Amino acid sequence: MEIAGVIAALLFSLLLMRSVWLQVIQYDHYHALAESNRISLVPAPPARGVIYDRQGEVLAQNFSAYTLEITPAKAGKLETTINQLSQVV
Repeated sequence: MEIAGVIAALLFSLLLMRSVWLQVIQYDHYHALAESNRISLVPAPPARGVIYDRQGEVLAQNFSAYTLEITPAKAGKLETTINQLSQVV
């Protein structure tokens, strides 16, 4: 039974060391990866074309639409952020 306890303690200490390595020592690296992962470009699919009926009347037409999402916790002052975005959009 002593060997099982030693093996369990060894495995637990390895797990603890790996956790400290990833969360404390490698913090800056993974923090930078997380920050760069927060903003992503999602390509818009191409237009599918206009749909006509048999008389040539347009039944459905395509238009481009964009979506902007703001994370309130990261935006700071919401009113200031909206004013700054209104100049760009």
